Amino acid sequence: MKLAQGIQYLHNHDIVHRDIKPENILIDAEKGLGKPVITDFGFAKVIPNGKKCNSICGTKGYIAPEIY
Repeated sequence: MKLAQGIQYLHNHDIVHRDIKPENILIDAEKGLGKPVITDFGFAKVIPNGKKCNSICGTKGYIAPEIY
């Protein structure tokens, strides 16, 4: 749930991560809450609402099939 909220926050601010995978999700174990933290924004891009991104990037095996 919290991970989805983090991705929603990015999308609400016109940011597309473009490389969501287990290695880029860390668990913040402080106080035993286990909150997910999204990391590695190397492929991230700001895409204004209504625009499209035409580049293909990400990690093979985690790229959405419709991107191929």
